[in-house]
Amino acid sequence: MEGHRHTILSPRAAPMPILDQLPADNVRSEPLVWVRRLVLYESLDPLQVIRDIPLHSGLNIVWGVEEENDDHEFTPGHGVGKTTLCRLIRYCLGESSFGQEHAAAEIRHTFPDGYVAAEIRVNQQDWAVLRPFGQHRASYAKSNVALEALLAEKPTRQSYQEFRTLLASASLEGVRSQNVLTSGSSILWDHLLAMCSRDQEARYQSIWQWRSPRSTSDPLKFKQPKVDALLCLRAILGLLPEEETVVQQELQAIASDVAKTEHSIAEKQREPDYWDRHYRQRLKRDYGIDEAEKAPLDPEDMYGLPSLVKRRVERLDLRRREIVQELDGMERQIAMASTALQEPAELQQQVKTTADATDDGTSTLLASIQELEELRGSIKDAALAFCRYGRVAIGECEHAQRQLVTLDEQLKKARSETLPEASRREQAAAALRDQHKRLSDTVKRLRDQLNTLIAKRRELEDERQEVTRDAQAVQDALDKLQNWNAIRSGRVEDSELSTLLQRKDDLEARQTNARQRLDQLLTAQDRRADSVRRAYDSLVKSTLSNDFTGRVGLSKEGLEFRIIRGESLSGEAFETLSILLADLTALLMGAFGQARHPGVLIHDSPREADLGVAIYRRFLLATSALAAEVCNGDEVPFQYIVTTTTPPPTELSESDAVALALGGEHGLLFGRQLASAAEDTQLDLGFDGEVDGM
Repeated sequence: MEGHRHTILSPRAAPMPILDQLPADNVRSEPLVWVRRLVLYESLDPLQVIRDIPLHSGLNIVWGVEEENDDHEFTPGHGVGKTTLCRLIRYCLGESSFGQEHAAAEIRHTFPDGYVAAEIRVNQQDWAVLRPFGQHRASYAKSNVALEALLAEKPTRQSYQEFRTLLASASLEGVRSQNVLTSGSSILWDHLLAMCSRDQEARYQSIWQWRSPRSTSDPLKFKQPKVDALLCLRAILGLLPEEETVVQQELQAIASDVAKTEHSIAEKQREPDYWDRHYRQRLKRDYGIDEAEKAPLDPEDMYGLPSLVKRRVERLDLRRREIVQELDGMERQIAMASTALQEPAELQQQVKTTADATDDGTSTLLASIQELEELRGSIKDAALAFCRYGRVAIGECEHAQRQLVTLDEQLKKARSETLPEASRREQAAAALRDQHKRLSDTVKRLRDQLNTLIAKRRELEDERQEVTRDAQAVQDALDKLQNWNAIRSGRVEDSELSTLLQRKDDLEARQTNARQRLDQLLTAQDRRADSVRRAYDSLVKSTLSNDFTGRVGLSKEGLEFRIIRGESLSGEAFETLSILLADLTALLMGAFGQARHPGVLIHDSPREADLGVAIYRRFLLATSALAAEVCNGDEVPFQYIVTTTTPPPTELSESDAVALALGGEHGLLFGRQLASAAEDTQLDLGFDGEVDGM
């Protein structure tokens, strides 16, 4: 790689005393992770290159040139592809997307067979990376080769994931990354990449806001975005000991328990009012004490609730005694009715039994006559049949004739003897049935009377139980109402509330102890942050003047970077600069071996985020001077890529610090305007401001 000029320094900028502020014995020879080359392909077969962009360590300015010719025709520096370039670099470094959804769709539509490729150095090892614009093609990565070799012979489909794993392991080596975040999860490469390449849509609003939902970047999935982002930064800077994380997690658990306990205490403290209303409404609604809702609880007040309840209980008790007396009389009536029913019921059963026996005897007497008649009829029916023994018709058989004569005599005798007895028995049975019917009516009437008495007794028993239960319930309601009133007034201790209050006291004591331990840890870490503080202050003075001071504070809220003028905050005009210099400080600490920063930093259009032009120019000059100061031969131990539409300072505009110019005669990033897939219209590439966030 050819040498680069890193010696440009504006005479307006203050001297850069970084080497005097930080130990130089662990300075990296080059960034841990940085991009040497980015290539855009329209297709791989045939090979069609859209743009080949060389990058280098140190300062890389991507300038969106704005031009106005003699005819007053204006060419804006926005919409030329600066943000897309940043997103493509991030895409090669492991992000899953390379722009907002509509922008990515336009790129895919315009270049359906397109790819982006990069040559990336990771831990002093060359890697070639190839990623498609299309959604259903594989990404590839290969070590120790240039892009041309990767295109000639692609590795396996798992190769890019292996490269991404290498990025994570190389960048997180030596970083306390396990169980650091508030969710208990670990720091990932995705978090470091976000820290090193803020979304333009985030507008440099705070040091911890790296991603914006408008950008459709990969979500960071932080449980507490501000806290987790600052924990990541502190871990990278080596300002996050394991004990602090344990204490922080302990504090979170205690805070959660305190909140739950306070909620339970509040609920418990509201219980007396709730139960007061409940039991008063119940006394009125269920037990007819209309004055219950407003009556006082004074037992000496004749119109107080205790007196009203007492009178209600007395009435209920009086009714209970009346019911008991009614039940006693009812028992006597039931006994008498049972006795009156017993005799006719027994006689009814006897009459029925006798009638049934008489009917059975009559049937037996008539059965003998019926048998003789059936035998006589069968002989007559067989008169024409042939007798095989006498070889004559049965009707002409003498034996059959004699048998018929005998049967007639027997029938005559049976009828004369049996029929009068059967008739007598039938008359007797009829009389018994009449008697049984009369007895049934009497028994039914007596049984109905008895059942009515029993039903009334059951109703009285139910009412007695209800009255007894109501009397007890009314008294219980009053007792509980008085007890809750005593709890509310403090005359009676609520054991559950006391337990909760004691638990809260214990938790708050533990919380105070944990906070004290955390304060001690933060104090110790704050002393360890002196090198960060010196570096930040030096960058502030180099960018602005010695009238300004850079201050770094470590507290429970996280890490704060502030620019102070005299003894006051410098104002809104310096807020964006404070964030840029904070990022640059972390980058510099990594370059000097004082932190595990990946070594690459991408700022997309910070000038457009309310940064003054003069301050922006001084910032670029100071960064260039910093690169020159720490340059080691041909390489600078960090890579800083920044995009802008504001012309760089004259000292830098013609140097290799301007890595790429876009717009006007330099053309668009993709060499043409992108076509919309929906309407197939020609759209300019990604406005860098508020239109599409590219």
